[in-house]
Amino acid sequence: MFFRKFYIDLVEGRKRGSFIIFIKLFLFLLSLLYRVVVSLRNYLYDKGFLKSRKFNIRVISVGNITWGGTGKTSLVIKLAKSLPDFKIAILLRGYGQDEVDLIKNSLRGDSCKVFASKNRLKILTSLSSDYDLAIFDDGFQYRRVKKDLEIVLVNGKEGLKRRFLLPLGKLREPINSLKRADVVIIMHSLNRELGSFLKKINPKLRIFQGRYIPQNLRDLRGKIYSPRDFLNKEIACFSAIGWPEGFLNSLKELGLLPKLKFIYPDHYQLKEEEFRKIEEKCLSSAITDLIITEKDKLRFKFPTQLSLFILEAELQINPEEEFLNLVRNVSVFKNLK
Repeated sequence: MFFRKFYIDLVEGRKRGSFIIFIKLFLFLLSLLYRVVVSLRNYLYDKGFLKSRKFNIRVISVGNITWGGTGKTSLVIKLAKSLPDFKIAILLRGYGQDEVDLIKNSLRGDSCKVFASKNRLKILTSLSSDYDLAIFDDGFQYRRVKKDLEIVLVNGKEGLKRRFLLPLGKLREPINSLKRADVVIIMHSLNRELGSFLKKINPKLRIFQGRYIPQNLRDLRGKIYSPRDFLNKEIACFSAIGWPEGFLNSLKELGLLPKLKFIYPDHYQLKEEEFRKIEEKCLSSAITDLIITEKDKLRFKFPTQLSLFILEAELQINPEEEFLNLVRNVSVFKNLK
């Protein structure tokens, strides 16, 4: 965990010193090499030397151009729920078991099935004609399949300008790759400057705003609590998601200010001895309520003296009806490619 946190702090500019400059120089050289490889790959696809396979089933991709914390999984769930009359296959990359379990738990029923595999082309090929739609979670970089709608989420708080590619920065590919996107959702902030910047890259982009609206809190048995129930209590919070600032901002919006904050890297698998230290710190501070995210609840499989509460938040897209109509009429967008 130490090295992972060190790397994230370095990329996000929280590390200083002469040794850090040396590390950044090395990462800069790797970033240049990575840019060459990714740009060459995109060029080969753009010019047709590498082929994107077209399927009869309609395909929507939900992805991003940076790593961490844009809300892809929440949007996939929202899309599936907004299309109750469709039989949907959701395809994930095969890593990050928390996303797989979260989607499965959120979309129970026969109309939607979740597949997790590194070879999503093989899964898509094997799907029966009974399916109406395939949704790719984290699909923007997956170019082996031709999509009918490319949706990209961008963190409006962080923006995209002056961003380096991996491993020095957060960009997974050059910003001009957004030329192949149909829709960009700017998350967490009403960033009009970013919207104008994106339009210069791709004038055909349809741009929407997205944010999480915090609602209530729910215990692990499913009982709902009002945020007011916690206003006069000492609380702690835990997060192991890509952009924990969004979670903390949601708590603040509800008037909840945790006395203790336990922030871990995205996808972090909490060990029992680590949880016991969290539990001990809470109890020694007379705190018995620990607030977590929906995605993090699967990490807590240990008996505890703490009461765990999940923050419920609704993903809102603005203008929502226009966005959902666009998705429902996804077949129209075949002509845009």
